[in-house]
Amino acid sequence: MKIIKEYITGGLKPKSINLYLFAAFITILSLIPVWTSDPTILNVFIYTFLFAFYAASWSILGKYAGQISIGHSVYFGLGAYTTVLLYVHYNVSPWLGMFVGGLLAAMVAMLLGLPCFRLRGLFYIFATLAFAEVVRIIFLHPLRDLSGGAEGIPFTIGYTSPYYFQFVEKWPYYYIALTMMILLIAGLQKMEKSRLGYYLKAICEDEDAAEAIGINVLKYKLIAAGISGFLTAIAGTFYVQFLCYIGVNDVFGIMRSIEPVIISWVGGSGVFGPILGSFIITPITEFLVLTLGMTTAYGLHMILYGAILIIIVLFMPEGVIKPLSQKFYIPLLKKLSEEYRRV
Repeated sequence: MKIIKEYITGGLKPKSINLYLFAAFITILSLIPVWTSDPTILNVFIYTFLFAFYAASWSILGKYAGQISIGHSVYFGLGAYTTVLLYVHYNVSPWLGMFVGGLLAAMVAMLLGLPCFRLRGLFYIFATLAFAEVVRIIFLHPLRDLSGGAEGIPFTIGYTSPYYFQFVEKWPYYYIALTMMILLIAGLQKMEKSRLGYYLKAICEDEDAAEAIGINVLKYKLIAAGISGFLTAIAGTFYVQFLCYIGVNDVFGIMRSIEPVIISWVGGSGVFGPILGSFIITPITEFLVLTLGMTTAYGLHMILYGAILIIIVLFMPEGVIKPLSQKFYIPLLKKLSEEYRRV
């Protein structure tokens, strides 16, 4: 109640309250592996953190820069395959391989952006989708000997090795994924207040107006694409290291491109939109997999994605974060303030 008192008397701003609440939330998440070692529960949280990171990485290009990409599976897969191939063939630590894959993905994202950023609307969306499908087919057939094709490449070493980013227990993956998510949240908050953030918002609102006031639209779109591609590749690396397996359709499949779009759309804009979206979508998907099996759940979760997207577009076009904030967070803060005044 000290926080509320300081807020009422003017000593604590709403921004500080958000910080306290976020710190409390992260503290609770940090203690979950202490409370339970159930691998199923930890798996759900690990995937939730991972796809929150992935969706937030996508949002740098898709939300902030306003470029709706359905081709991020390219960067996800490049990061994953670069790391695995460097490890399998050259014994390079995945910690180093993920940055090599990230740089490769960033370069590909920027090269793809040079011609594609001249397109707008559906033309850009279809261009990214087509590019992702071409890359998937190349890895699936011409590069089959290198990629393992549809069968994939298992690469577990069977024991805990921090150097090789492999752990027998779940809790190291849990804390790594949680740390990745927290660092990205902090980075996005800093970006929002930087020149890059303001320029990207201007480009997203009105590209022609942004260019008219002197913003180099192509330059900042390319920067957003590079950052988004780099971070997406890191997500891909974590994903395959956690599974100890990589397959073409798993990392380059169309659903891998659609996931961050749906998660971000459900959550809404801003730093916490993709995070909230993942905390809604990912546990539902994992529940379907656990109860119905991977094959059945794969078809059902696509139907679920479509149904959720229709509901969001019809009733909450800006995502769930805004109505939840208006209906729950703000009233809760007011109620706490009133209760404190009575005391």
